[in-house]
Amino acid sequence: MAYFPLFSITDAAGFTTLANFSPNDWERPVKGDLFVTSFRTDGKVWHASDEGIIEQDRFRMFEANQFDLKLNESESEIILFQISTEKPDPELTLLQPDHLISTHWPEWRATVGFKRNGAQASYQGEVNPFPNKASLLTFHPFIQVQETENYFVLLNVESSPVFRWSELEIYNSNTRKRIDTVKVKNNCVNIIPLDQYGFTDKELPIFQCKTMAGIPFGFGKSKTSSILSLEHTHPPGSLTLFGNRFNSQKHTKSQWSEFLKS
Repeated sequence: MAYFPLFSITDAAGFTTLANFSPNDWERPVKGDLFVTSFRTDGKVWHASDEGIIEQDRFRMFEANQFDLKLNESESEIILFQISTEKPDPELTLLQPDHLISTHWPEWRATVGFKRNGAQASYQGEVNPFPNKASLLTFHPFIQVQETENYFVLLNVESSPVFRWSELEIYNSNTRKRIDTVKVKNNCVNIIPLDQYGFTDKELPIFQCKTMAGIPFGFGKSKTSSILSLEHTHPPGSLTLFGNRFNSQKHTKSQWSEFLKS
């Protein structure tokens, strides 16, 4: 089973709602209560905390203010939840697979969301640790130009608790011009304000990171009301209908990387 993240974005406080019921009815279902464990890294080890249980066929919500998340304008600390039939060790040098032999297709998911001034936005999600030798290529068609603050948000989780940094390149796809290069960090959520680049609704930003992967989001918040918007993009391989989606994704990334160099 995957891990379920909890994080905040600027002044939008995070929440995560876990569910203890199987996502399908054709694999072996889980019966009974399950243990809930939270993990956070200090850059040296993953620290595990016992968060009690989640009862069978029930939901359980956790909020960012329960964990005193470290948060600033450019990044948010991330808390990872795992539900399982056994409690993990209190300190881990690598994130471990769960002890829950059950349904896997689709993945178990949680509701991951954010609250601000009475409004909220959420998505159904989970995260599996990314390999440390991976890359990212994504497009961001979610720029909103009217009274909205726009952000690119990159969530990364790796098995190792050790922090490392990489470079995220930002391009305008119309001109293929590199607009900026910003530092991004693993095992956290990177928050990048986009309004500073002046993208219009006719331009498509491209984000490329050659040495780190992650889950990319477009986050927006109204300047005049409490309205929030949240969208995550999908990896290029998800657009493949037939054949090997991973080879297709590799080919697409390679083509665009060469295109941006030209």
